[in-house]
Amino acid sequence: MGKPAILKRLTRLTVWKYAVVSVFCALCGTAVTATPVEVDWKAGETMPAKVARPFSGFLSDGRFLVAGGSYFEDGKKMYSADITVRELNGKWGNVGNLPRTVAEGVSCVVEIDKKGFVFCAGGTDGQSSFPDAFALSFSGEIGLPGAALDTKGLPALPEPVVMGAAAADGAKVYVVAAKNVYALDLAAEKGEWRLVAELPGPARAQMVAAIQNGDQKEKMLVVYGGFDTATKQPLHDGYGLVLSTGEWKTLSPLPENTTTIGAAFLPSGHQHILLVGGFGEKGWIDRAINGSTEADPVKLGWQRKVLAYNCVTDAWCEYGEIAAADSPRCGAAAGIRPGKTPEQYTLLLAGGEIAPATRTDAVSVASFRKTGKFGAMAWAVARTTTSAAETASRGMSRECRFLRQCFRPLPSSRFRRRRICRTGVTS
Repeated sequence: MGKPAILKRLTRLTVWKYAVVSVFCALCGTAVTATPVEVDWKAGETMPAKVARPFSGFLSDGRFLVAGGSYFEDGKKMYSADITVRELNGKWGNVGNLPRTVAEGVSCVVEIDKKGFVFCAGGTDGQSSFPDAFALSFSGEIGLPGAALDTKGLPALPEPVVMGAAAADGAKVYVVAAKNVYALDLAAEKGEWRLVAELPGPARAQMVAAIQNGDQKEKMLVVYGGFDTATKQPLHDGYGLVLSTGEWKTLSPLPENTTTIGAAFLPSGHQHILLVGGFGEKGWIDRAINGSTEADPVKLGWQRKVLAYNCVTDAWCEYGEIAAADSPRCGAAAGIRPGKTPEQYTLLLAGGEIAPATRTDAVSVASFRKTGKFGAMAWAVARTTTSAAETASRGMSRECRFLRQCFRPLPSSRFRRRRICRTGVTS
């Protein structure tokens, strides 16, 4: 029997063994933990303004940029044009202004001429919706000579986008607007927006999107949730657009009572995307559909857990919760700055709303830390899987990646349990 046939047979065998162990764990309530990683929150900070749903992102040098956003003044919703930057020491400064006041657009970090920019597009000023697109960066020290805000004008989108989503792969940026997915190559001499796909399901708003490695390291544009713009019903579906083929994959749904409405969706490591903040499902239905005036974020089920989606195993993971002293929030400026180890990662949440129509200037900063080692069941699974694979080939890492994801039961209803995985941030 040739080597490919042996590997194929071993793959089937090890996956079946893993499935048996996983079912056993789920039925018995046994947790299988594999090098769990949790969020490690630092002391809180504050930013200059209380705004929600601004453009935001990390720059190449680790500074964090926030532009625009909305706030309330004497009960009236207002819109900002301020551009502020957080230095590495936690100090903030105003570095300029947008051409107009705007919030609720889409943003992500992109690369232009080997320099990090915050891509910004769409939004509203409360009167009009915009298709405009541009990119922002900043160099120099705030307030000192030579400091400069770098603004690059980009082609306008084919349609206005408000409460949509954006994600980038290097210099190529994708925008999800209602049902349409547009792409723009910022490295092209005369780049133009192209309609590359239509999102399955109904037209939606407040969905989230990110680009991450899927199975076999095929990059995917991962899109989750939002709400149906016709009915306002929260959506739990997820789809992955394989960038090399342009085909959609249906992904595991969101965990129960979880929405992406007001949440941040942040790529982390090589296969995870973190979901932070946002409305709980029941709270959204009560307030947006049933007309409730409830303003207590706890009663509205605003999400304290930090979840993550694993693009390889198609499973949702739990990374802990927001800081104990922090309030759950929606519409915060958010980003993750990668590092070589979990401790060198930086997760940042700035501003947002801590209750409907109530903004905050709180800034929360965290890294990640390992909190445990392989348990006995995890080792049993790993030994079952890797020993056969190693015998056939030292390079057979697909099963190892698959079986490193260990599951524990999470109640999703009285009669049904959903599995959530725990795994390392840098895998």
